[in-house]
Order: sequence, then C-alpha cells, then structure tokens
Amino acid sequence: SLYEAGADEIYIFAAVVNSFRNLLLLKKYVDQPSLLSKIQKEFGVHPYVMKKLLAQSQKYDLNTLASVYKKLLEYDLGLKLGKTKLEYIVFDIMQNK
Repeated sequence: SLYEAGADEIYIFAAVVNSFRNLLLLKKYVDQPSLLSKIQKEFGVHPYVMKKLLAQSQKYDLNTLASVYKKLLEYDLGLKLGKTKLEYIVFDIMQNK
C-alpha cells in the first residue's frame, strides 16, 4: 500500500480524491465510449487502471459517487485553507462510513 511504502499522507489523500474523480467521470460517461477514450488519454489513465476503474464504478450509483466526491472536495478545500487537519478528516470519514 502507499502508506506502508512510506508515502506522505497528503499524497495518499490526493490519490483517493483522484480515484473518486475518475470513478465519477467513468460512471457518468460509461455509455459513451468515445468520451471514455478521451478521458483516458487526457488524464493519462493506464488501460489496466481504466479497466479496474470501470469495474469499480459498476458497484456504485452516480449519486453516491457524486456525494462522496463532493465531500472529498470539501475536505480538500479545508486542508488547503488550513481549516482542518488530515487526522480530523480520517476521523470524520470513519464516523460517517
């Protein structure tokens, strides 16, 4: 895992936000293969990762992914503005899972 490999916590959080963004985009455009191809190229998503993300996106509905992503963006903004700490975010996520 990233954590076990010694990655910075902020880097891990950014990776989670990025993954949810990609899941949301894929879910939204899953019926439009030309857009999926464009998304893959523009975001530099490896084909194997794209395949995995497509499989993961089938587990959630669009509203759930949008809600989670919105909350992650709120956390991200709070971090950047210094209004919260990553530890509080992790605690909040664990309480509201």
